[in-house]
Amino acid sequence: MNTLNTTNRILIISPVRNEEQYLLKTIESVLSQSIRPNRWIIVDDGSSDKTYSIAKSVAQKNSWVTVCKRKDRGQRSLGGGVVKAFYAGLSEVAGERYEFIGKVDGDVVISPLYFERLLEKFQEKPRLGIASGWIKGEEPKSFAPLGPVKLYRTECFKDIGGLVSFVGWDTIDCYEAMRKGWKTQVFWDEVFRIEHLRKMGSSHKGLIHGNFRSGQACYFANYHPLYFLSKVLKRSTQYPIIVGGSALLHGYIKLWLKRAPRHGDSEFRKFVRRFQLRYLLKTINPFIK
Repeated sequence: MNTLNTTNRILIISPVRNEEQYLLKTIESVLSQSIRPNRWIIVDDGSSDKTYSIAKSVAQKNSWVTVCKRKDRGQRSLGGGVVKAFYAGLSEVAGERYEFIGKVDGDVVISPLYFERLLEKFQEKPRLGIASGWIKGEEPKSFAPLGPVKLYRTECFKDIGGLVSFVGWDTIDCYEAMRKGWKTQVFWDEVFRIEHLRKMGSSHKGLIHGNFRSGQACYFANYHPLYFLSKVLKRSTQYPIIVGGSALLHGYIKLWLKRAPRHGDSEFRKFVRRFQLRYLLKTINPFIK
């Protein structure tokens, strides 16, 4: 195992809730890293199964692993709950300095070289602010590093004001970073392949509710209408056919009818729509810069 020097210090935070079925595999993959984090905070977000005891047993054997427990709120809370648990972990290291801050969910498996190779990418690209690998079976946008396993340059994390407590936080952070001149990137090499043990969007009331919440996230982030429509059409062709796209649209319309507030200031919202429109045009004509 390689040793991190003082300029490449990594803090990893894992918000977990009822992950006894998957957590040991996640732990094994982190412990097997060629460059391990300097500190790993596992935040039990009110589990009712053996998640806490599993994490605690690992912490007792590894001094760089810490476990903290939050009160059970009664249900899994996407977006807001995850971010609050993340910040509970961050508060455990108040006053400590790390060059990189990462989030690793308790239901993923990463390759042994994952962090080592990500650090190499950050070193090669001084303006790279947020990065992740790719999830087997998913099709992430190349500019939007994935929430389950992503790494932030701390300078970028501070520059964007951290994370917002709403579903879709893991896309908003990318838009904020790009708006401020940072690069965000998903890396596609095999070493960056992530195995997601739980299908994305299926952990809380099923895939249909996950699509509904995704629609709300699109409203909150002020998605361009054409970009959002393309998302609805694409989702309608995936399982569950038609229903998934309808749920996505329903989530968006529900907040729109309420005239619910959106994230950020007018400049952020304009940036999102300009970026998305350009992205759509580039999918039609790749020669557009």
